[in-house]
Amino acid sequence: MYCIKSQTAVIFATRYPEKYDSQLASWISIGASPRGSISLDKASRVYAWMQGRNYVTPDDVQAIIKDVLRHRIALSYEAEADRISSDRVIEEMIKFSRSQSQLETSDRHQNS
Repeated sequence: MYCIKSQTAVIFATRYPEKYDSQLASWISIGASPRGSISLDKASRVYAWMQGRNYVTPDDVQAIIKDVLRHRIALSYEAEADRISSDRVIEEMIKFSRSQSQLETSDRHQNS
């Protein structure tokens, strides 16, 4: 369940980067499509299977996320002019989506 939420959060961050950070929003021209989340899920499952497991861990997602999303994100002219790579954008999205997930978990525990 956690892996699906974290995968979805990263894809959401590519599509709506302004909800996470204004600099991130200035770097992304077009975010990953819904097919990006499907590909991320499938690639994570395959990677886990190749590691001898029939379940996906967050480490599996981390291992393949750049390869899956690198070509699915169109960088803005500003990002290209500043020599910002797709990998750096993905790393930033992971940070923001991870912090967002931690906030949601914290809110859930406080409301219980």
